[in-house]
Amino acid sequence: MNKTKPLKVLHTSDWHIGDTICSKRRYDEFEFALNWLYRVIEEKNVDVVLISGDIFNTSTPSSQAQELYYRFLHNISKSNCKGVVITSGNHDSPSFLSAPKEILKVLNVHVIGSISENPEDEVIVLSDNDEPILIVCAVPYLREKDLRLPEEGESISERETKVIKAIKKHYNMVFEIAKNKKNELKLDIPIIIMGHLFLGSAILEDDDGIRDLYIGSLCQIPVEFLPQEADYIALGHIHTPQIIGKNEKIRYSGSLLPMGFKSNEQKKKVFLAQFYNKNLTVESIEVPKKKDLISISGNIKEIAQKLEELSNTGKEYYLEVVYTGEEIISNLKEQVESLSRSNNIEILKIKNGRLSNSLNDEFESSDNELSLDPISMFERCLEEKSVPEEQRSELRNAFKEILRYMSERDLSSEDS
Repeated sequence: MNKTKPLKVLHTSDWHIGDTICSKRRYDEFEFALNWLYRVIEEKNVDVVLISGDIFNTSTPSSQAQELYYRFLHNISKSNCKGVVITSGNHDSPSFLSAPKEILKVLNVHVIGSISENPEDEVIVLSDNDEPILIVCAVPYLREKDLRLPEEGESISERETKVIKAIKKHYNMVFEIAKNKKNELKLDIPIIIMGHLFLGSAILEDDDGIRDLYIGSLCQIPVEFLPQEADYIALGHIHTPQIIGKNEKIRYSGSLLPMGFKSNEQKKKVFLAQFYNKNLTVESIEVPKKKDLISISGNIKEIAQKLEELSNTGKEYYLEVVYTGEEIISNLKEQVESLSRSNNIEILKIKNGRLSNSLNDEFESSDNELSLDPISMFERCLEEKSVPEEQRSELRNAFKEILRYMSERDLSSEDS
């Protein structure tokens, strides 16, 4: 590794290209964010870019989503960046992501869509002018079917325990290969682990785009199960940027865009890890937003005042409006939409806080009418069918298993 300058590694994840908010397409936001990210790579003279999963929001991304992705990679190929490493997330199709990997290698882009029979495939040595500068353990999102076969008669909790042990074993195996590779090279270069998983000690924020299906109690990994000798651990899956356990070298970069409405502005980040003379420093870089996703609440007068205040900022907003006034308003949607505001403000969701617990809330926006998640719908079915409480636990676990199986199907695979 060049001792005259630091090695600069940019850590990002959870782009979710193709994501919508209340059925609103967000391609302009993704283009804005990716163009900014490319400028950062150029201005900061980044050596390596790591993208830790969930590149796309679906296993079958649109042509427009693919265009944004490939344009970004093409732009990087024209920069001084020495390499890009991409791993798949739970939203990605491993087969789709991996299909062009041999072509992308020409651009120094390395894609790991799924584990293979040879774990050495997940260990990538990146070089600068033929001199190795970094070893990356590029571990993709690990599905149970990739790690083990369920055994007859085992309970859900037993399966979870065995899956977690298998995940730990896989990370340790890949890291050992990386350490052996480093010894073979006889060079003092960093080893970075990439992962897309849920650490039990991670902090979650409400309404940040993480569905209960992927959190719940399923496969929460203790942070100590990851190889602690690694020089940096670049994680994806949780959408809130954070340091894990006050350990500067274990981080989630979070999603590139806000994924849900908040009562205040959300700060999205990427991390720039710099290695110099065996020392690690990490710079947190805030991602600018083309549009802010926020939630405002109050009675009609208070909502009108907040809309005026937001209009005066000159920023672009997608809004959730929650009516919390005492007065019962029969035409809430019409009243809110008629309030004065700038053209930069688009109201996507209107909720009547007084009626939010009613299934027949006819005054909420049409986008909110179908917002119940599958878990909530299943709980409602249990109630309606008067299923005894002692039977519900096993039924819940079975339902979550079905949902998880459906979410992990690789729709781009010939085996699907």
